[in-house]
This record gives sequence, C-alpha cells and structure tokens, in this order.
Amino acid sequence: MTFYLADLDRYFESTKEDVLLAEYHFNRNFILRGYAPLNELYEFFGLTKTGDGELLGWSIDAGFEFYGYAWVDFDHDICQTDDGMEYCVISMPFLPHPDYT
Repeated sequence: MTFYLADLDRYFESTKEDVLLAEYHFNRNFILRGYAPLNELYEFFGLTKTGDGELLGWSIDAGFEFYGYAWVDFDHDICQTDDGMEYCVISMPFLPHPDYT
C-alpha cells in the first residue's frame, strides 16, 4: 500500500503491519532516549535520510509542555485517488521541531 506522510510531504510503499511496527519502535526509542531525530522515523519507514532530518526531531520535554504527553501520535486516514487507488495518509499532531535534544 502507498503511504503519505502529510506533514512531511513524503510517499513510501509498505504494509500496514510494518508501518505500525515502525511507529511503535520509533516511539519506544523516543521514550527510552527522551528525544528522537526525524531521520530515525524516516529510517523506520524505509525512507532515505534528509539534511533537515538531523536538525528536526521530537523532545519529551516539548511534548509535555505543548501537548501534555510524551508520545508521538500517528493518525491514519484511508483516501482514494480519482482512479480508485487507495492510499493511507499519516499525520502527526505533535510535529518535529528544531533544538529537540
């Protein structure tokens, strides 16, 4: 299935199971370390790293301060193209930010 990271404008192919596992392992590392770079999320999804991917990330401190929790939520919405192909839009209410470490 095709997945689209809406907030980051990136597409990739995967299975729903692999995406859920990637999100879980990303959040596990995030909780254990206290922060996570965007490139780590990209790696779990099988995407290539970007230059911005090391400059942006998530911090548990920012999560508590702005959102009241320390977990990166992922919302999944199934959409359809005009020709009937289904794809999944992944969005995150807790977006990466600079100075996350």
